Amino acid sequence: MRHLIIKTAFATTLGIAAVSSAFAYADDENTRFSATTSEPTANERAPYGYVTNGQPERIVTLSKDAKYLNVTRMETVRINVGGKTVTWNFDTLGTPTFLLSDIIPEAKGIRVYVSENPMYLGG
Repeated sequence: MRHLIIKTAFATTLGIAAVSSAFAYADDENTRFSATTSEPTANERAPYGYVTNGQPERIVTLSKDAKYLNVTRMETVRINVGGKTVTWNFDTLGTPTFLLSDIIPEAKGIRVYVSENPMYLGG
């Protein structure tokens, strides 16, 4: 009887060791996680935002006498100026003002003022 208990205990210990080793972490290069670094997209690098095919939130027609355009960051606006129409997303984090001619050459002398979007304000 004593031999049966010892054999059973040994078999149980061996079984537990085999099962637990299956869950052990293999420390090799193929199983390690590493942070990936990717380059920002052209849209993410654009300081004034980017052209989009999306639905505009509003449509603005600027005359040649216009001096400024007020927008909100992340707003999509269809701009008509000097015979040219552009739908623009003002993704301008860190750029509070710029000349519209930087994105639309026909819009000479028009300054864009970008206000912060309330959706992205902490609080």
